[in-house]
Amino acid sequence: MKIFPICTVLAIIFSPIPINAQPSISDEYALEIRADGLYEYVDAFTSPRLEGRRSGTKGGLLAAEYIENELHLIGLKQPFNNSYLQPFVENGVKGVNVLGMIEGTALNDEVVVLMAHYDYV
Repeated sequence: MKIFPICTVLAIIFSPIPINAQPSISDEYALEIRADGLYEYVDAFTSPRLEGRRSGTKGGLLAAEYIENELHLIGLKQPFNNSYLQPFVENGVKGVNVLGMIEGTALNDEVVVLMAHYDYV
């Protein structure tokens, strides 16, 4: 299985599109991104309820669960035994990584992995 770094994916998504080309998937999603929608995410992640989203806190776990739900809603695959969450322990602090996966269509042995860095602002 081949995994492409996110910078490669971004370079592909934001590459210039020929004038006569069919609209790409990134074009379709760009039409769906709105300021009010982004505000909802910012508002959720800056909520005092999330306690700064620090790893090992209730707020950090709430933030991870929020992202997990969003990955499910947009249809990303769960890479860890039917889960988006990958628990870890670092310096005695329990935390969780959140990852989603998009499997290749033409090349089904290739995937795009989306990771969320969401802890502590």
